[in-house]
Amino acid sequence: MAKLSTLRHQGTDLYYTDLSDSHPEEVIELCKKSQQKMKAYEFGSVLSLINVSNIRFDKDVIQVIKETTKANKPYIKASAVVGLSGFTKVLIKVVMSFSGRDLRVFDDLESAKNWLSSKASNEAAA
Repeated sequence: MAKLSTLRHQGTDLYYTDLSDSHPEEVIELCKKSQQKMKAYEFGSVLSLINVSNIRFDKDVIQVIKETTKANKPYIKASAVVGLSGFTKVLIKVVMSFSGRDLRVFDDLESAKNWLSSKASNEAAA
């Protein structure tokens, strides 16, 4: 079931969008919630982790993902996506082009969490 949550990894809060194993209706509902919740954050402050493993797509899902990615862009510091394969690897390029967002793709959650945490660490060291 799709859900939004905050994960703590290496002392860093990650905004986790778990769309894994979700049906189109769940994805659409969660994307709309994400757009509303994101407004509580400062611009450029969110480290976003998105899991799309085994997600079920249709044209409405693709559209709402594009819209959400674009709407949330001002709040995002860095984004990592896991669970891409086949068609979804092509889809991510379309989403990035539409939204102007850079979404870093990872093969597993642990690598994505480590990379995002390093983004917070890099700023703290500067």
